[in-house]
Amino acid sequence: MKKIFQTIVDAGKGNCMQAAIASLFDKELNEVPDFKAVDDWFHPMWNFVIANGYEYTGMLYNKKMSIINNPTCNCFKDDVWAEETMLTKENLNLYGSVNGFFYATVLSPKYFNWGEGFTKRHAVVIDLEMNVVHDPNKAYQSILRYPLSDVIDCNGIVDVMLFEKIETKLNF
Repeated sequence: MKKIFQTIVDAGKGNCMQAAIASLFDKELNEVPDFKAVDDWFHPMWNFVIANGYEYTGMLYNKKMSIINNPTCNCFKDDVWAEETMLTKENLNLYGSVNGFFYATVLSPKYFNWGEGFTKRHAVVIDLEMNVVHDPNKAYQSILRYPLSDVIDCNGIVDVMLFEKIETKLNF
């Protein structure tokens, strides 16, 4: 993995996603679309991933973060959680990675604000053990923990995108 750093650090306009994806796929920053430049970042990301031999296959979610986002979900009924979509080391190891690494989000250390909810996210690269192995913000190189990490566990990881290698089939 090539460690690429973001060049824009601005609430809602930073390019941490672009830098994390560039790092994950061993690309330079200018070789990856600027996802914040468009309203719908998902399709350019999907196209980039496919062009690089992978496909997006879903997400793993931090259950505790989901409960914090919707604290009344279990008050009147037991919510049913799809265990295969929960962020655990076991589940992470069931899915493909990009050379052993994953794109993930954490709560933004700089822009986290209780009053705004949990909308300020920051992109990072993690390994199979849920360790943040690269944070594209140079200011966070010596960070000890991300916001709410002691509450939501998983090293503060909110969710993980899953990319599976596209297997080419040879026809003879």
